[in-house]
Amino acid sequence: MNIEKVKKEMIDVGVITLYFFVCFAIFIVIKKLVLFQHNITFYGWSTAFIGALAIGKVVFVIDKSPIQKKMAGFKPINAILLKALSYASLVFLVSIIEKTIHYWIEDPLFGTWQSHLFGRGNGAMLLAHSIYIYFCFVGFFFIHFLVEIVGRKNLINLLTTKR
Repeated sequence: MNIEKVKKEMIDVGVITLYFFVCFAIFIVIKKLVLFQHNITFYGWSTAFIGALAIGKVVFVIDKSPIQKKMAGFKPINAILLKALSYASLVFLVSIIEKTIHYWIEDPLFGTWQSHLFGRGNGAMLLAHSIYIYFCFVGFFFIHFLVEIVGRKNLINLLTTKR
């Protein structure tokens, strides 16, 4: 394998991971501020970091798959919104499966783990996370679209030079 290609792919995965870490860090700060008013301490930085690593790699791999080529004929706004919806739906589904397994292991009696999953505001928080992640994906795919059109260096120059 070409070393330059590996370096480029590592940088691409790193940039994607950094973007999602910043998005998740913003969500963590908002959550900490909301919980602070109720005197609840919350630590989620490791979750944000691990989640960003996982989503960064998954987005990179799926972005190279043939599925993405099928959306090439779509209008850019439709492709951006559809990709964001499909990725966010996948994250939502995986989150539900993960939490279901966790609560089921904790309390295997039928009916009790479902109340943990959707009771006490957990369902609302899961939905809030999913909505936030959807908009993170919209931002990501919009930036990705701009990079494809303008180029990475040109976009950086456009955003960092004075007018």
